[in-house]
Amino acid sequence: MLIWIRQILAPPVFAGDEIKTRSAALLNTLSWMLVALLLLISTFGLLHLLGLFNVLGSGTSPLIFLLAASVLVALCVLVQRLMRQGLVRPASMILVTVFWLLLAAVAIVAGNGVHAPALVAFVIPVLVSGLLLGWKAGFAMAFMSIMFGAGMLFAEINGLVAYNPSSRTPWQELIPAAITIAFSAYLILLVLRGLDQALVNSRLYASELEVQQEGLEETVQQRTSDLARRARYLEATSEAVSYTHLRAHET
Repeated sequence: MLIWIRQILAPPVFAGDEIKTRSAALLNTLSWMLVALLLLISTFGLLHLLGLFNVLGSGTSPLIFLLAASVLVALCVLVQRLMRQGLVRPASMILVTVFWLLLAAVAIVAGNGVHAPALVAFVIPVLVSGLLLGWKAGFAMAFMSIMFGAGMLFAEINGLVAYNPSSRTPWQELIPAAITIAFSAYLILLVLRGLDQALVNSRLYASELEVQQEGLEETVQQRTSDLARRARYLEATSEAVSYTHLRAHET
């Protein structure tokens, strides 16, 4: 049973493609972490729905979060399947895009304009896209998030979205910020771990190059010595032949 669980949780390995294997490992970690995060959000929403624990505030229906969590769990399953088929980059793009769209949908439906708790979490797809797809994708995601925030601000200023401070509880203020901080901290940890691993690999590569260079220098010296010895042998042989030929000519 444990072996089966480990096989499911373990990232795929693509022989001969280290970059793809590393990207798949990162995507695998993020997708399973996202599943755990969404299960936590679903639990809070269910408790709120049952009236046992009011986390999301009176102005927000917990069904929104439960639906978003369900969609993202299905998304993670799809991402896992695509990733294990070797489609790592398309899986990364789907994960980041759908996650961003769901955050935008939650922010719009929940109301409260730029005060919506979901807006705080937009930093997560920005960081994830930068890690999985490169700095250009991260920059594009950041620009889209800023433009979306500007649109929410415009809607709130013009009365298209109502802001009701009394609808938000202290828990509703704390939990999205805490989850975002924890997730962002873990992403930064992954970046630092990757940099450390890259530094270790570069040092190992430099050591291997140094060993190879020393071996090459030794081989060159040995070949040079061999050539010099052969040259002396040929020179001695040539002198001996010349001397023998000269003696024969004299006699």
